[in-house]
Amino acid sequence: LGGVVTYAVELRANGAFANPKLLASAPHPDFVQAVQDVMGTWTWREEGPQAPTCRMPEVHILTFEFSIGR
Repeated sequence: LGGVVTYAVELRANGAFANPKLLASAPHPDFVQAVQDVMGTWTWREEGPQAPTCRMPEVHILTFEFSIGR
């Protein structure tokens, strides 16, 4: 059983994801729930030197692929 879930998420200054918006999912809604259950625990961490004028986009599109039973 496989599936895909795609979200648009905002990135806060502290690296936390906020305001997740479900864009697509297939084939089963349980995959959506699995991502929602853990998304609040994730943080984005930028590594490496960055110039002070660089800015990350506020909204990121994340796609998660699942494979169960392989």
